[in-house]
Amino acid sequence: GLTAPSVGGGKGLGKPGSFSTSDMQQVVGALIKQLPGSGTKPAENCLYIEGLPLNTTDLDLYRLFSPFGSIPITGVKAKVVADGSCSGVGWVDFNDAAAAQAAMEALNDLVLPGSGTKPAENCLYIEGLPLNTTDLDLYRLFSPFGSIPVTGVKAKVVADGSCSGVGWVDFNDAAAAQAAMEALNDLVLPDGTVLKVRGKRPKGQGPSKEV
Repeated sequence: GLTAPSVGGGKGLGKPGSFSTSDMQQVVGALIKQLPGSGTKPAENCLYIEGLPLNTTDLDLYRLFSPFGSIPITGVKAKVVADGSCSGVGWVDFNDAAAAQAAMEALNDLVLPGSGTKPAENCLYIEGLPLNTTDLDLYRLFSPFGSIPVTGVKAKVVADGSCSGVGWVDFNDAAAAQAAMEALNDLVLPDGTVLKVRGKRPKGQGPSKEV
C-alpha cells in the first residue's frame, strides 16, 4: 500500500481509530433509518446507517450512539471490506425503541463536511498508483495535507478488483489540494513507478497539466 509522508498542520478526517464522538457527529449522516428485522431486537429498536467514514469502527459507532440510550454489547456493527476499512455502512440496535427514535431524529441527514461537488481547484487526478491501491490507501496518503470529505477519494478498479493505476482525490480546500500536488507529483514509489498528481479541470477538459 501507500504510505503518507509526514506533513505538519494538515487536518483530515482523522487517523484510523482516532475519531472522537464530536468528530463522528460532524461527519456521520448520509442516511440513518429504521431497518425492519435488524438484529435480534424489535424493528423499532434498530437503525441502519450509511455515509460513515472509512476508518469507522464498532467502538466509534457505540460512542456516537450510546448517549441516546442503552445498547447491548453486540448491538453495534460497522461493516468492513476486504482491506479492513469501513464500507460506509453500519447497524445499531438499542434496548429501547425511544432511544433509537431519538438517535435517528438527532443524527439523520447531518451534512457531511465538504459533501457534494467540489470546485475544480480542490480536485486532483492521480496516475501511477500501485495495483493494490485502495480508497483507504489514497485517503491515508493525501489526508495529511488537508480535510477530505468521506466520499472524496476513489481508486479506479478494473474487472479483477485491482487498481487501474488511476485515482481521484477531492479536498474541502483548494490550498490543501495545491499542497498535496506540489509534494506528491513526480514522487518515485518503491517499485520505481513515478506518481503523477495533477489538478482536475472542469468535466470534459481532462486533467490539468499544471503542477
